[in-house]
Amino acid sequence: MDENGKIKSALYGKIYGGFKFFGAATNGSFLTIPACYLNPEPNSRNMEFDPSRNLFKNLPSLEQVSAP
Repeated sequence: MDENGKIKSALYGKIYGGFKFFGAATNGSFLTIPACYLNPEPNSRNMEFDPSRNLFKNLPSLEQVSAP
């Protein structure tokens, strides 16, 4: 944001599905999101799939991103 409070740069993403909240404050809480996509290039709305630009690294084998 600039000094006047207007947005000058942002990232574009999409979230599919609903948020699910599990747990309580004393035992720990978990928030799950079924599928989310984020373009790391500022101000670009392009959501084409590029696994080489995935921001999630070192995921377990069942969670790794692959070509559709």
